[in-house]
Amino acid sequence: METAVEGRNHMRKYERQVSNGIALLDRKKPNWRDSVDLATLDMANSCDCVLGQVYGHYQIGQNALGNTPERYGFFTLSSWLGLKREWHRQLS
Repeated sequence: METAVEGRNHMRKYERQVSNGIALLDRKKPNWRDSVDLATLDMANSCDCVLGQVYGHYQIGQNALGNTPERYGFFTLSSWLGLKREWHRQLS
C-alpha cells in the first residue's frame, strides 16, 4: 500500500511529466488541445489516452513525437488514475 508521502511524490512527478508533455505537444502539434475530450480520457487505453485522442492511437503519437513516454506523462508504471487526474488538472 502506498504511503501518503509516496502518493505526494508520485503526484509531483506526474505534475512535472504532464507539464513536459503539454510543452512538447504545444511545440509539435499546435491546437492539439482541441482533440482531447477530458470526459473520455483514459490514460490506460491506447485510443482514449492523450496521444490516442490527438493522433488516433498511442503508438502513432509515440512515433510522431519520438520521445520517452514516461518523461512526458504519456505512460506510467505507477498509477494510471493518478496520471489521468494530473492531465485533467492541467487541462481544466
